[in-house]
Amino acid sequence: MVSSSLKQWHWVTAVVVLAVAGFFGYRAAVVTAETPPKPSPPASVVPDSGFTTTALADSSIAYQGRLVDSGGSPVNGLKTLTFRLYDASSGGFLLGSSSQTVTVSDGVFNANIAVPQWAFNGRALWLEVQVSGDPSPMTPRQKIQAVPYALGLVPGASVSTDQGWAALKGYSYGSRDWGGIGVYGYSSTGTAGVYGYGSSTTGVMGGSYDDYGVYGYSTNGFAGVGGFNSGGYGVSGQTNNGSGVYGRASSGFAGVYGYGDGGSAAGVYGKGNVGYGGYFYSDYYRGLYASSNPNYYAGYFANRGGSSRPGLYVDGSLFVSGSKSGYVVDLASNEGPQPLETGDVVIIVGAGTPVVGEIPVVKVRKAAEAESASVAGVVDQPFVLQTPTRADDHAIPAPSGPTARIADNTSIGDGDYLTIVTLGSFKAINVDATYGAIQPGDLLVTSPRDGYAMKATNPAAGTIVGKALGSLASGTGQIPVIVTLQ
Repeated sequence: MVSSSLKQWHWVTAVVVLAVAGFFGYRAAVVTAETPPKPSPPASVVPDSGFTTTALADSSIAYQGRLVDSGGSPVNGLKTLTFRLYDASSGGFLLGSSSQTVTVSDGVFNANIAVPQWAFNGRALWLEVQVSGDPSPMTPRQKIQAVPYALGLVPGASVSTDQGWAALKGYSYGSRDWGGIGVYGYSSTGTAGVYGYGSSTTGVMGGSYDDYGVYGYSTNGFAGVGGFNSGGYGVSGQTNNGSGVYGRASSGFAGVYGYGDGGSAAGVYGKGNVGYGGYFYSDYYRGLYASSNPNYYAGYFANRGGSSRPGLYVDGSLFVSGSKSGYVVDLASNEGPQPLETGDVVIIVGAGTPVVGEIPVVKVRKAAEAESASVAGVVDQPFVLQTPTRADDHAIPAPSGPTARIADNTSIGDGDYLTIVTLGSFKAINVDATYGAIQPGDLLVTSPRDGYAMKATNPAAGTIVGKALGSLASGTGQIPVIVTLQ
């Protein structure tokens, strides 16, 4: 008869690698996040690190124990043992069980126990053992102790390094279920699905060939993805054909949260070599919300080409509760026959079909008569229409029809698009002082010289282009102007 308790237990090791079947159908309740459809990974993708998977480790744990009979003598022979995994030292929830027959020699036996990988999430666990034929399991249950280095994965533990590129690196080579993800985090009531901190490098970074570099989901926590960095990127993600960083929060604080502390450090930095550097979307509220302390911009948009290049495109209405600075432009087309350049004064000759939203295109040509009541404004710069070509299932919704970008050339030919200044301070207007010297504050109207303005002496209604901001004593030239059509 085998005793109802183990005289000696010896825990050898506990290693969890991948979940396996075999616990009599016990399975974890898994919460899944809604995700967009994914394309199949391209056949041309080849991992760059030489990683190959020839076999996967299972999640079984090696266990050694010693059985003695009621008289204290070691047991020998074949014995069938049932192993049960619980989340408490007594009572509790049964997470799974399995049975196997082992060879017992001088009381000692070795078993390879299959355990569910999902059960090992940092919580305390206990193993209960029962010998076939005994009416009750042995007591007490044996508490599973951590392998020392596995303590670094217990919830709340810190994984850090000062010796390498990353304390924790996630990389995905292929697709499983709905895609391969470098780093995946989920939070229902916690701080963040994924949170990383870096003092001089990246807080969170993920890489993927055809999916999300970093994916975070939060239903009621702080952020889907959170990153903090005092000297670099809070969150950085890179992908060849998906989303570098994807964050979603159904009722939490933010889908993606980044905090940059010091200098020009970025809390969240996005860069697109071909597509968008950042994409924001909301079904019910603001797609993008930005705020700041009272001394800085809540949002800042800059083009590397300088102030003459596009900074912000709005497909829809624009509401501003405070003041604005700078000039206002409208989209136009040159009806020729003369080419147009920056500073030319133009007049209205009609309206064309809208190409951006529902805004009519103003048809213009160089002004060629004095004090024209058809004056439209001053030429700003060329505009070239460009139709989006991306059409895969990762494509970001774009307005139907062409969108616009500013061209690099400086001359606008017959039929070409351009922008004209219709309100505000502008750097240049062509002026002709032949009909009177021009001083700051003088009213300007169109001149008999093609594309030029002159000083107004008794302007009629509707002929004023604006007010001079500079002076010209004689001849022709360019001066700054406040465009105030009236």
